[in-house]
Amino acid sequence: MTQSERGFGGWTWFVLWRTVLGMLLLLLILLLTLRFVAPPTSSFMLQSPYPVRQQWVRIDSLPAHVALAMVASEDQRFPAHFGVDFSAISDALAQSEQRGGLRGASTISQQTAKNLLLWPGRSLVRKGLEAGLALSLEVIWGKKRILEVYLNIAEFGKGI
Repeated sequence: MTQSERGFGGWTWFVLWRTVLGMLLLLLILLLTLRFVAPPTSSFMLQSPYPVRQQWVRIDSLPAHVALAMVASEDQRFPAHFGVDFSAISDALAQSEQRGGLRGASTISQQTAKNLLLWPGRSLVRKGLEAGLALSLEVIWGKKRILEVYLNIAEFGKGI
């Protein structure tokens, strides 16, 4: 079938799929680059109303207890999961049903994806993108790189 025989609907899908594939390819190139190059900034830093002064610190330069403390406080299952902790999500949903209110269940990988590439706020769209990016980071970067980037871009308060 030639392009002229596809009609409007066929042409629209053709353009849409090429656009989606192009965006995925660009994302893959970005993630592969950031596997070896320190991110110059993050989406959260760009959106911050506070002045940002950042100095990248390699994970090998940090005392080991810094990384261990972060894992202990943020995501104890970090060494065992593949970017998304379905057990923590299930626990958070069960707790929400019993007590009301929703607590966080994001992993370090998800928080890294969110802080580096996404926007603040809560939505199912952002959570879906965050989960997909977290799985991609696990495959492309590995645990050590994810933790290194997280330690350098995580925000622990206003302007911190």
